[in-house]
Amino acid sequence: MYAVITVLIIAVISFDIFFWVFLNSLPETLITVNKAPQAVVSYEVPLLIRVAGFAVSLLPISALVYALMNMRKLFGYYKLGVIFSSEHTVLFRRVAKGFFVYGYIVCGI
Repeated sequence: MYAVITVLIIAVISFDIFFWVFLNSLPETLITVNKAPQAVVSYEVPLLIRVAGFAVSLLPISALVYALMNMRKLFGYYKLGVIFSSEHTVLFRRVAKGFFVYGYIVCGI
């Protein structure tokens, strides 16, 4: 499980970087999900705007990565055979906060 969460963290960050680097060359159906395909913008998005979009998209991703890293620590303790400790409580709290902040930023819950 430790390796799966590590791969997930790398995949989330890599996908975000890929999305903003190749924004101008992505197919319209990837950008306009659940809508009829139409041009989002009729020109290429400038590099400065893509960098700003990447910076803003780091807010929810950082909350998600924070939660996943704490889950990885939690499963690391399970791997060592430590099941009940005060550190588990702290890690569960951090995981919950990370997922809550991610949900609040993404969905506005």
